[in-house]
Amino acid sequence: MTIPIPEKITTPDKVKTPIGTLAFFDGTPIGDTKESVCDYMDRARAVMV
Repeated sequence: MTIPIPEKITTPDKVKTPIGTLAFFDGTPIGDTKESVCDYMDRARAVMV
């Protein structure tokens, strides 16, 4: 690419969160990341109910 992508709009390869480290490749979740986020959202919605 000839134009650099602004860092503000990119997704880092790894993000440390309270539910664990989330891994991404080109902004797409990889490994257990998808399952971890889905499990977290399920618990959060159950608590709200």
